[in-house]
Amino acid sequence: MNKILRNLALSIFLVISLIAVGSIVTAFSFSAITPAPQSHVQNTTEDKLIVLSNFASNDTTGYFKACNNSELVTSLVGSGHLTNFSFHPAAGFVGTSVCNITATNSTSNLSQSVSIAVAAHNADVTLTSPSNLLWLKNLSSSISNTFTVTNFGNVALSVNLLAENWADAANASNTISNSVVALNTTSFNLAVGESKPVSVTLAGISNAQKTANYTSKVNVTYNSSSANKTESVNLALHVRDAVTQLTLPTSFRLGIDTQSLGSNASANLTIQNTGDTVLANVAVFSTADAKYNIAFSLNNVNFTNTLNFSTINPGETKSAIVKGVIPVDLIAGTKTDIGDLIITSPNITGNTSITDFYVQPVSKLSVEEVEVTFTDIQNREKTDEMTLTGDRINDVQAGKPLRIKVRLKNDFTDAEDIGIQDIDVTATIEDIDDEDDLDEEVSDIDINAENTESVDLNFVVPIDTEKDVYDVTIEAEGRDESSKARHKVVFKFTVEVDRKDHELEIKKMNLLDSQLSCKRNTLLDVEIANIGSKEEDEAALEITNADLGINYKKTGIELSNDYKETDSKARFSVPISLKDTLKAGTYPIRAKLFFSNTILDDIRDVQLVVQECNPQAQNQSAAQQQTTQQTQQQTAQSQQNAQAGQQQDTQKQTTATQAEEGKEPVFIDEEKFSLKDSSFYVPVLVVGFLLGLGTVTVLVSMLLMPKH
Repeated sequence: MNKILRNLALSIFLVISLIAVGSIVTAFSFSAITPAPQSHVQNTTEDKLIVLSNFASNDTTGYFKACNNSELVTSLVGSGHLTNFSFHPAAGFVGTSVCNITATNSTSNLSQSVSIAVAAHNADVTLTSPSNLLWLKNLSSSISNTFTVTNFGNVALSVNLLAENWADAANASNTISNSVVALNTTSFNLAVGESKPVSVTLAGISNAQKTANYTSKVNVTYNSSSANKTESVNLALHVRDAVTQLTLPTSFRLGIDTQSLGSNASANLTIQNTGDTVLANVAVFSTADAKYNIAFSLNNVNFTNTLNFSTINPGETKSAIVKGVIPVDLIAGTKTDIGDLIITSPNITGNTSITDFYVQPVSKLSVEEVEVTFTDIQNREKTDEMTLTGDRINDVQAGKPLRIKVRLKNDFTDAEDIGIQDIDVTATIEDIDDEDDLDEEVSDIDINAENTESVDLNFVVPIDTEKDVYDVTIEAEGRDESSKARHKVVFKFTVEVDRKDHELEIKKMNLLDSQLSCKRNTLLDVEIANIGSKEEDEAALEITNADLGINYKKTGIELSNDYKETDSKARFSVPISLKDTLKAGTYPIRAKLFFSNTILDDIRDVQLVVQECNPQAQNQSAAQQQTTQQTQQQTAQSQQNAQAGQQQDTQKQTTATQAEEGKEPVFIDEEKFSLKDSSFYVPVLVVGFLLGLGTVTVLVSMLLMPKH
């Protein structure tokens, strides 16, 4: 029994011992050290502290540390369960270092690592830029502005500030002493992320100071335990005389865009003091004729002929209502200047005015649509529609027709039932004809209320129109049948005249004689021109008719692209001689014009009429007009011979001259003429026979006369 009791007592002791030992181990433990890792800034000697007593039980008898001394400067502060751990980075170390901390007592020990991240040292500030300062001579007494200094680094800073002198960048000798500058503070401390405002105040600048732009700066020096830097805030100052200035609208319209003739009209007038001084006793009035009944009001209730403001401060805006009447004797749809709006003040030298003071009543005559039909540079006929003034037509070809169709509308309602009568419509293309205008007009159009009417105005774009954009103005004006008031509408658009790169034209093709009978020869005169945008150095002209034996061709013709100059044109005369066997009839002579010698660009025909030759009728006519014809023919023959000789000489001279000048000569093809083939061959033969017969008769008479 005793043995059992001893064993039981021993078991109880062991259990109690285990419980006691378990209680000691449980009480001796670390909690995690947070945050992990710890942090510090390189080259900063201030210690950071970790309180270890929060992490171990009260019966801890000691702490031990194991750290890298080249990375961290560490120490244990205190003793027992009141021990704390302090550290700061070793000089020059940046990175992460680890310390092992051990807590021990008589029975056990526990360890925990402390990770410490050392960041690079960053002493830095940011500076805001203050706005420019303005000093008004004889007016300013003090001006100020503010900038802000913010610690943007990771260490606390001490900051010092110093202002420099003001200097004129355009004149180094023109300065302002920094004695006029006052800073509200010259030194302060900034924690990490902290900002502080700094005010700059200027006072006492002399009125004799030169008008100029000045610059200065405030030097901001900041430092920590291991850094010392200076940055600057730039300052700008403009010194000038005070300005007295009132800003007005450049133009002022009485009424709105739907205002009609005979109606009351009003509009809001706004003026602003944009100067530096107070404007006192400001008065506003109008020079408009009394028929407009102009009056002013601040409340739209009480109206007076003159509006008065006691003061308008710098930067202040004042508004007023201007009302009046639009007389019926104006032209609706047109802008009418009615006078000036005058503003006076003792502070303003002279008067300030709005000279563009006008009314523009709405016209009951409107342009509903404009259609333009034209030929583009691809030789396609096109029609473009326009409903808004200011539209544009492109690629109009010079030398082609251009039709403008205008659809007008009477905007009076059926209820008003007022027609517009005697409407005149004019279209003007400005400066298109060698800097002259082209005009077309249609008159006496009548349109009933709410009805429309279309008119056509037809033009031909001049062939030598330059490649450019031209303004077109359409004006229509008529009178309403009720008040006889005039209503006008103006519609404007532009046309762009373009030119093909290559465009040759046969301008003229004429026969010297369009009909031939007994006379068997004539001349064909042909004139060509380059109206394209490029110069031509390989133009070719071909003139043919197989029945007439015509097979003429000229190549390598040079034509400039300046269609207003003579060297853009060339003229040719081609002789035509008919065979005696050619039958009577009408013979077409065709001319073809090519660029690059082979590419056809223009064709033109002319008709030569050949009639039967009746010699008897010719002889009778010759007998009746023998004397006259002899004289005319002899004169003509002499002139022809002289001209032929002169023409050959002239041709050679002209050819040489034009070759020197780079111009295309006029070519006249040569052909030998027979007297037998000429129209005066028979009359000359008859006259010769008669002269011979007369001579024989005289000789016989002389021989038979009796001798004395």
